[in-house]
Amino acid sequence: MSTVFYYVQASIVCILIHGIFLFNEKRSAVRRDQQIILQRILIFQMVYFFADCFWSMIDGNLIPKTYVTMAIINCIIYTLTCGTSYNWFLYEEVLSGNPRLKDSKSRMQAVMPLIVTSLFVITAFLIGKGFYIEDDGDMHRPYLYYSTLMVPIAYIIFMCYQSFRKALTRESASERTQYLSLAMYPVILLCSAVLQLFDQRIPIMCYGATLAVIYVYVISLATMISSDPLTQLNNRNQLERFIAQIDREYIPQSTGYLYVFMMDIDFFKSINDSYGHQEGDHALVLASTALKQVCDERLSDRRPFLVRYGGDEFLLAAFAKDMQEVEAICARIKEKLSQMAEKEKLPYDLKFSIGYSMLRGMQDSMKECIQRADEHLLELKRHRNTLRH
Repeated sequence: MSTVFYYVQASIVCILIHGIFLFNEKRSAVRRDQQIILQRILIFQMVYFFADCFWSMIDGNLIPKTYVTMAIINCIIYTLTCGTSYNWFLYEEVLSGNPRLKDSKSRMQAVMPLIVTSLFVITAFLIGKGFYIEDDGDMHRPYLYYSTLMVPIAYIIFMCYQSFRKALTRESASERTQYLSLAMYPVILLCSAVLQLFDQRIPIMCYGATLAVIYVYVISLATMISSDPLTQLNNRNQLERFIAQIDREYIPQSTGYLYVFMMDIDFFKSINDSYGHQEGDHALVLASTALKQVCDERLSDRRPFLVRYGGDEFLLAAFAKDMQEVEAICARIKEKLSQMAEKEKLPYDLKFSIGYSMLRGMQDSMKECIQRADEHLLELKRHRNTLRH
């Protein structure tokens, strides 16, 4: 009796923690797709913990242990496990901006394996093949039931793999941290599941899932503070940290010098005036996506730093060996943006003007380098406007 009471009490505490996060998310004025999905994850896990309380009471004989009660609770727990794993998978895909899952048809195709296995498990329990109960009251599940658990586990493993891969390639520190937190979620769950096997009277899985959600949630809040909400690039707060780090640690090397590239979208105001601010936002997202893709190509052996500087301005700090490599970076950025504009079939030209400057060494500072790059950009724009007129 005391063991069951402790199990239920611990689960209720975890439900309350999830409830606090859910309440905070519901009150948020921002409604990003990943926040909506995170709310669903919180709800699924809260209901899972609630169902787990009933399982512990059935197992502790506080509720009669019959085939019907065990079948109902096992079907509910399996379905909730599938729902939770799919939403974590969806959370990672939406966070990475995967276009494959933007429409309802694609999402239905992605969730179909879980729907099929859930129906299979429910059918198995209905026809009496889900498990059997020994005379001593112990429940035994056939191996086929455990094999169906591999389907939701596969979604979590795929999410873990994708998150680790993106954590290694993203140029934004906040993005890398967020993907790493997602990759740690299944690791925490796996460790909890292993420990749970040694003593099923303690809700270790409940603790593990709650700890994982707290970790992801805190990192998510930190990312919102340090990233631009529209483009998901680093914001000015992160730039200030980067400037302080470079001024403290940077030493010029023959293998590569740090260059600051200042970029803005040509005639961005006319895009807003002619096509509306929503199309202007679309142009900014396309421009940031092009820059991300170029940065993911590994401009050098050292990781570049990319930030939305303000309005339609972007700043890239990247290492290059010489002016030839600098010009190649500028050309690659313009080429990538042109390809994206052509693919989107935009009714206007989407181009970058790019100014740059090299950080000269100990006697120089990042802020002075940024100012020189900005002056170079202004000079190029004045020359462009002169040619236009």
